[in-house]
Amino acid sequence: MISNSILHQTRRSVLSATSIATQAIHQNNSKLSGHAVTRSRCYVSRAHPPETKLIFNIGDALKLMKEQVEERKEKRAAKWENNTDKRAAKGKVDDGPFRNQDETVELALNLNLDPRKPGQALRGSLSLPHGTGKKVNVAVFISDEQDDDATIASIKSAGASHVGGASLIEDITNGTIPVTAFDRALATPDMMPFLSKVARLLGPRGLMPNAKVGTILPPDEIVDGVKAQADGIVQYRTDKNGIVHAGVGKGAFSEEQL
Repeated sequence: MISNSILHQTRRSVLSATSIATQAIHQNNSKLSGHAVTRSRCYVSRAHPPETKLIFNIGDALKLMKEQVEERKEKRAAKWENNTDKRAAKGKVDDGPFRNQDETVELALNLNLDPRKPGQALRGSLSLPHGTGKKVNVAVFISDEQDDDATIASIKSAGASHVGGASLIEDITNGTIPVTAFDRALATPDMMPFLSKVARLLGPRGLMPNAKVGTILPPDEIVDGVKAQADGIVQYRTDKNGIVHAGVGKGAFSEEQL
């Protein structure tokens, strides 16, 4: 009979040979692909296959992302053309040429933070030089003393879709203006106590004005604030895993814009 020690030695030898062969394969693959490869596990077995992660510099990552975006656009257009007869058989009439999807480019940053600990919850906003490529609908809450035709006209000309005071709050409360009708909300400091009536509606959607992201502004800065929001200000905050997700553009943007 073969002793247990010999069996264990044989098993270790097989695992060691498998690990060396796997490392050689991945080193060759990394040389062929031209990208660095990192491994997060120092041992390899049948139950624990090697984990590899490709590391790209920013230029190569943008180029690869743009190629994948164009590839998906071509596939969607080809699928639309291939299903022309099926749509006609169902009595569906095309109302125009195929309108392809313009994908959003999102940046994900792992900051290795724990938002549950004090001082590690990150939140803020920043302005992008070319915007986000998305039209932003802005609601502005101003006091009734400032709720005159000239002020409303100047704020709307800056890009706001809804402007008002108590009447705007009432319209949101009774559902006349749904919270899905705007993407950002600005307010003057004196309106914050009155917004408690709609906090349960605005809060879950991240629409509650907050000084940390620059959405609480004095009356003389409201117009500039609306212009900045309409031009493309990105709001960001860490999620429960310490990762920041932010949309930074569209697939139609050039690499230089991104």
